[in-house]
Amino acid sequence: MALRHPLFVSGASAGVTEPQDARLALASLLTGPGILTGGTVTGSTSGPNMIYSVAAGSFATARGVQATDGLYVVPNDGPATVDSGSPAPGSGTRWDLIWVRCLNAFDGGFGDANSDPVFGVTVGTAGSSPSKPYSSVPAGALVLAESNVGTSIASASLATISMVAVSAGTLLPRAAQSGVYPASPAVGTIVDDASAGGLIRWNGTAWVPASPPPVAARVTITGSFSLTNGTWAQITGAAATFTVDYDPYSLWSPANNVFFLTSYPGLWRAHGRLVFPSNATGYRGVGFAWSSAAVDPNRETYLPAGGIMGLEANSEGSASGGNQYVRLMGYQSQTGGAAMALTAQGEFSVEWLGPLA
Repeated sequence: MALRHPLFVSGASAGVTEPQDARLALASLLTGPGILTGGTVTGSTSGPNMIYSVAAGSFATARGVQATDGLYVVPNDGPATVDSGSPAPGSGTRWDLIWVRCLNAFDGGFGDANSDPVFGVTVGTAGSSPSKPYSSVPAGALVLAESNVGTSIASASLATISMVAVSAGTLLPRAAQSGVYPASPAVGTIVDDASAGGLIRWNGTAWVPASPPPVAARVTITGSFSLTNGTWAQITGAAATFTVDYDPYSLWSPANNVFFLTSYPGLWRAHGRLVFPSNATGYRGVGFAWSSAAVDPNRETYLPAGGIMGLEANSEGSASGGNQYVRLMGYQSQTGGAAMALTAQGEFSVEWLGPLA
């Protein structure tokens, strides 16, 4: 193989764009045969033959091997009527396959009589459990829809029609080197950069993830923390150590040991887990305080003491503006009233569930 002639080069000398050159160039821009735009198939109310209508649209078809013959892109500028030539079966049901095909009489050796694009219907054999007649569809035809034709129905408008052709998607440009993208791109330009984690989009100011990661964050807690008997207290970094595992939106505040939620108003879910040492008496608990509010008893896990125990709690709260945040809280009590060291091994995480209705 060698370099092919580029698109849209005219003239009388060698090097002009040949039809095959153009088809190969188009194939390099598309994922394969399929519907580019429109092309919805519906049933006509006319009869007695099953007659179908294909809406305006455009299609990419393959007459031969895509790698050597390319793709044929054909537009349909208005509704097209396609007659199956056959009424509904008198008994049983059958499948009709509605397709579009581009012929080629000049190159490729296909033996076509002309190079006209054409719509058509391949009519299946009726029966109690009919098969779809894909083996009878002409070579190079793109099946747009399948129609299940019922017994003695008056028109195709009463048939069950399902679109089956896939979309012929556009291949996105790929970054040859991570971080090197087109200069002065149009807003909305998307580049595939595997080294950067996937699709990157130009928003008019900067290149940002086209599909941003979820608004969520998590920290792991190690070390220990002393809880005063009978008092809910925030777990802080005075003794415990917080290690950020995931925080793409910088929600965690190491200075305050809280997650700030102000940038994303709406509904949030918090999760916390703490490991308590053995304690034969009293109670221990894990909960959350949303902003300056006290721990809500409906947002805590609170159990009698015993052996070493890991407690988990989940809570949902809302952020609607201002200095909104959530704190992880711990509690334990024991007979005698002495403070007790909490083995602060666990985690603290938040997830944005979406805006409030």
